[in-house]
Amino acid sequence: MGPGFVSENLDRELLDGVETVPLPEAEAECRRLAREEGIFVGQSSGGSNLAAKRVARRLRDDGDGEEPFVITVFWDSGERYVSTGMFEDPE
Repeated sequence: MGPGFVSENLDRELLDGVETVPLPEAEAECRRLAREEGIFVGQSSGGSNLAAKRVARRLRDDGDGEEPFVITVFWDSGERYVSTGMFEDPE
């Protein structure tokens, strides 16, 4: 997910890595967050949550056995996606 380019303002030296999340997985996470957690967010937030969970698992598995503390930001509301059908059950 993204605009298809990397901004010249991005200092890649500050990054430890990049996580990618396919759009269908991000949308499925949006539906899960709404249904199970009561959090109504859009695609980038669904993707951000999946990436944060992935990083947390990796830190836990590579670390000392303690649960890691990972923070993400939910960038957008699900409000503008209602008319797209994203929150309808795909089956």
